[in-house]
Amino acid sequence: KVLICSKEAPLRFLMQKLPVPVPPSFSSAERIPEHVAVSALLSPDASGRVPFADVAFDVSAEDSFSRFLAHRVVVASQSSVLLQELVSAPMQDLPQEGIRGCVFQVDRRISKEVWRNVLQFLYTGVVHCPFAKDPAKMVELLRACALYKLPKPLLDLAP
Repeated sequence: KVLICSKEAPLRFLMQKLPVPVPPSFSSAERIPEHVAVSALLSPDASGRVPFADVAFDVSAEDSFSRFLAHRVVVASQSSVLLQELVSAPMQDLPQEGIRGCVFQVDRRISKEVWRNVLQFLYTGVVHCPFAKDPAKMVELLRACALYKLPKPLLDLAP
């Protein structure tokens, strides 16, 4: 008590000399310039194929199955976990998709809606979260960020 409360208290003197803490500032992620047009690569072309895709993300959640085609260079450049997994994943022919690529099984606790939004962010740099008021989906997003070490703007969105 004497160290803090008295007028000559050494801790009080130190406390008065310390700078007042300021809350951290949040800076949003920079958008990918429009001329790069990476996000257009997610859309199928006239033949129904995703151009230059070389990875298939299999999402099996809630008794449903979805496959998202993407580009290893895009997703691996933003996640050290995906980089490590995709570098070592064997390439195989995927005749139904018309590509040669690797297959990555997304954690079963992550739904296709959440994974679709993760991929859209990785391609555009824009956080689009139509399920922001759904706590279960937000937990899935947090899980995806933690498991795959996804970029900070997605983690900041998660609870």
